[in-house]
Amino acid sequence: MPYAEEEFDQRIAEGESIGDLGPRGVLAGDYHYLPPSIALPPSQNFFGEPYNHGFVTKPDDPVNQKSLILSCTCGVIECWFLMANITLDSQSVIWSNFQQFHRYWIYDLGPFTFDRDQYTAAFYAA
Repeated sequence: MPYAEEEFDQRIAEGESIGDLGPRGVLAGDYHYLPPSIALPPSQNFFGEPYNHGFVTKPDDPVNQKSLILSCTCGVIECWFLMANITLDSQSVIWSNFQQFHRYWIYDLGPFTFDRDQYTAAFYAA
């Protein structure tokens, strides 16, 4: 929220109106869940497969190794989306390094660790 409020204040100072931006905290984001084709098997998105976001980035950009977590409310996933590293080992699944693709805000989230067997069972039970 601090990054959203800072950006809001800066954009107001640069001449944008509250009518254009909305309430002060709105820039923090509003997301939708992913469609089943991306969220559920056989997709490997939630099993560490990097999401092909379609944007031109440097080959070694860390964003190229992240999975898609949430999508834009407009219905176009690549418009505004949240990503994270999803790392698997024999016993756990870890979500870390959350990032909004179009901003360089530091998210104070996680890491979140899940039991791998329970995590996998939840996806295949859906």
